[in-house]
Amino acid sequence: MPRLFLLVLALLYAGEATAQKQPTIKTNKPANLREVKRPVGVRRAAAGKPDATIKQRPKQVAPVVLPVQELPFELLTTREIWWRNPPQRDKIQASANRFIGFRGVAAAVDYYSWHSEKPTLLYRKNQTDTVWVSIPLVLPDYASHFNFGTLNWDDDDIGDLEVDTCNLDHRGEAEVLVTIRQSHYGSGGGQSRTAVNLIDVSGKPRLLLVALVEAGDSWHGPGDSQESGSSDAHRRIGLKRELLVSRIVADQYGSPSLLTPLKPGRYRYQGGRLVWVGR
Repeated sequence: MPRLFLLVLALLYAGEATAQKQPTIKTNKPANLREVKRPVGVRRAAAGKPDATIKQRPKQVAPVVLPVQELPFELLTTREIWWRNPPQRDKIQASANRFIGFRGVAAAVDYYSWHSEKPTLLYRKNQTDTVWVSIPLVLPDYASHFNFGTLNWDDDDIGDLEVDTCNLDHRGEAEVLVTIRQSHYGSGGGQSRTAVNLIDVSGKPRLLLVALVEAGDSWHGPGDSQESGSSDAHRRIGLKRELLVSRIVADQYGSPSLLTPLKPGRYRYQGGRLVWVGR
């Protein structure tokens, strides 16, 4: 019995000695450290798979920049313009304007060729100058030929041209917006078309915008026929420190638009081009 008692004491002593010799492992973790949780919506993506909760950078969209076209021109004295368009000679002679939307200047100097003239912008440096810059206007075609063929601009159906000016880039001469209207009606109906040219006349003339902005049609059957109809599509183009382009308003849907496609909104003239800057 004493031997058994001594053996138990020896074993207990040996266990305490082993426990005292165990190395102490130090750690930098504070005693009161809590587990840090990730914010809601932010978590690590799995390997090779993007996390839907991590916001992706928006794709950069190329800016909308309208093309530019150089225009031909010629210098004409007031007398030459008179001979090229006798019906409008008084309008030129009496005008004090620097910009005139002219029904046209004939391709050949001929008293009888006035009926074949094309719409033209006349511009001079100052109000007393007798030398004009003659710039032929560009007449656009339809944007779609789904229902119509090529748009024919008949000189005899073109009315007076409207001219508006605004210095969009605040440099040199003001830019010129010319509105061209054509209409003709007969016993079976008729149509009207409106186009615009925006021209920079500082230096060599440059066409900044050409667009068909209005197309209206009406028709009716022969005699007392009740068959009739109409269609109209139009948009507004204006100058107010910037070029303003409205949406297309149309009363007929289902077929491609005849009007020149343009992104609605504001266009700023910078770097020699019209750039869309917002709505």
